[in-house]
Amino acid sequence: MGGGILPVAIHKGKLYFLFSREYINSKDDGGLWSDFGGSKDNDETFFQTALREGCEESDKIIGSKKHIKNLMKNNLQEITINGYRTYVVLIDYNKDLPKKFRNKFLYIKENKPHLLCKKGLYEKDMIKWYSYEDIKKNFNKFRPFYKNIVRTILKLF
Repeated sequence: MGGGILPVAIHKGKLYFLFSREYINSKDDGGLWSDFGGSKDNDETFFQTALREGCEESDKIIGSKKHIKNLMKNNLQEITINGYRTYVVLIDYNKDLPKKFRNKFLYIKENKPHLLCKKGLYEKDMIKWYSYEDIKKNFNKFRPFYKNIVRTILKLF
């Protein structure tokens, strides 16, 4: 069981999803895309797992833990497949988020490499806004376990 958050925004009348990429040098699905999420710890609920993982993996680039929790409570959609739940949450579009996230990751990689992929921190090396068309074109770039969720996203949105 696991969970995550998938931010979505409206920009110029189009829907964009903010996906995150597993660190390219990761042994597990390195270079592949999904939400900000992961496996549950102990007796966590889907919600608790998604909140913890969402905060850790996004490095709070979309807001504080309190803000993310509020986004999750007011989610647009919950998608549960094979014991994994994604909370689709609405955020404001910010074209600079991917650049800010990448720059912070590169700083950590250069100056504090011991933090990479440790205790849930810096497991993601990039984030990117994907339109509906981008998702369809890049379907093969998603993590294997996440592809059924992506198929559901394409049906629902």
